[in-house]
Amino acid sequence: MVKNSKAWGKLSKNFDSGVKRRINPSAADNILVAWPQILKAIGRHSPGKRVLDYGCGTGGLCNLLNLKGFKVTGIDFSEDMIKIAKKQTSKKIDYFVGDKKTLKNFKRGFAAISVCMVLPFIKNLNPYLKVFFNSLGSKSIIAIAVFNPDFIKALSKEKKIFKPIKDEPRVFNFTLSENPPIKTYLRAEAEYKKNFSNQGFKFLYSAYPKFSKKFIKTYSWPFAPKIPEFLIMAFRKV
Repeated sequence: MVKNSKAWGKLSKNFDSGVKRRINPSAADNILVAWPQILKAIGRHSPGKRVLDYGCGTGGLCNLLNLKGFKVTGIDFSEDMIKIAKKQTSKKIDYFVGDKKTLKNFKRGFAAISVCMVLPFIKNLNPYLKVFFNSLGSKSIIAIAVFNPDFIKALSKEKKIFKPIKDEPRVFNFTLSENPPIKTYLRAEAEYKKNFSNQGFKFLYSAYPKFSKKFIKTYSWPFAPKIPEFLIMAFRKV
């Protein structure tokens, strides 16, 4: 995934979470649909206050967690994303440029880990899930947001954003605006459950948050508005 760091760096302005400004339409779905679900999962199920946001981007979710009283660490492999995060969010948040290898050097015992829209872009999940498991404390949780596979299928049929890659089943090129394509791996809920279970996690629950009428109108949402974009899942370390 590190090889895509430059591609994600070019997307940093698109995913600027607008902590102090109007929400960027390119990031609105994450901010207004996925993040509230992640915050709910951590707020209800985390056994403590020390939280890691893996793939934190420009720091918007870290900032919200900080405002709710969590002690937050954010990590992202895009230097451009982290630069924005440090400029526009609380100084109480610790930010690092890195990936799962960097995470191995962190103090263990996080009460919760949030992983929002990272796993769909990773081919082999197991090495990441193992590091997440080892980074968590006893009975701690991980909350993830990934693509609803039905959303990917619908948009690939319309040839919007997702385009199938020839000779690579269930793999798509994700392209936003004029930015370079990024490989995206289609996985169903059952597949995520199996991967997490194999690493020692217990499934807590899943959700498919819908787009509200207000969201669709405000952002003139053109992409399969009747199909939930996100699959939210929460797991506990056992």
